[in-house]
Order: sequence, then C-alpha cells, then structure tokens
Amino acid sequence: MNLYKLIGVCMTALCACVLLRRVKDEYALYISCALSLMCFTFVLNIAKPTLDYFEKVCSMTNYSEYLGVLIKTCTVGIICGFANEIACDCNEKGIGEKIILIGKCTIMLYVLPLIKELVDGAVSFI
Repeated sequence: MNLYKLIGVCMTALCACVLLRRVKDEYALYISCALSLMCFTFVLNIAKPTLDYFEKVCSMTNYSEYLGVLIKTCTVGIICGFANEIACDCNEKGIGEKIILIGKCTIMLYVLPLIKELVDGAVSFI
C-alpha cells in the first residue's frame, strides 16, 4: 500500500469517526484503534529495508553493538509514542504521559552501557 492510499484511508476513517461519534462514541474509538494498528504495520513495513541496510553496514564495521542499541531505542520510542496516542484517543492523557515516562526510562537503561564506555574512553585520554 503506498502512501497516498494510506492517507486516503486515514481521511475516510477520520470522517467515519466524526460521524460515528455522534451516534455512539465506542464505534469511533474502535475505528481509531484499528486505523492506528494499520498505520503501525505500514510503518514497520517501511522500516524493514532501512533496518536491513543498517545491519549490513554495521556488520562490515565494528559498530554492531551500537546498531543494536540504536534499533532498541528507536523501537521503544515508536512503541511508546504509539501507545501514548492510543491513550490520548481514549481521553486518558495521564496514562499516556506515564507511558512516555516509562519509555524514556527504558531508553536511558539501554544507553547506560554506551555512556559508561564514553566516560571510560574520556578518562583514558586524561
């Protein structure tokens, strides 16, 4: 599915959500969640060739551990952002903010070994 078709589906779902919200609010929520899942799978399909390219480039160098951290942190960011948007669609902004906080803490835990390596390298120069 190309980008223009996806935008068309999104706009159609937006119109359906606006119209169905007047009839029954739950239907609009179901359409919104289904559309979010469809967009998420579309993004994953787009990202696969890019990730394969990064993996190929990093396998040629000694930076494969950095690629792992990069992919993990990007994945956590995307998933937490996605979950935050769903929570905000359900009018639960407080839960969405806590999801973002959990994502930030998780990313920090993934990056801590790299920070330690960076500090050790800086100390060895001094």
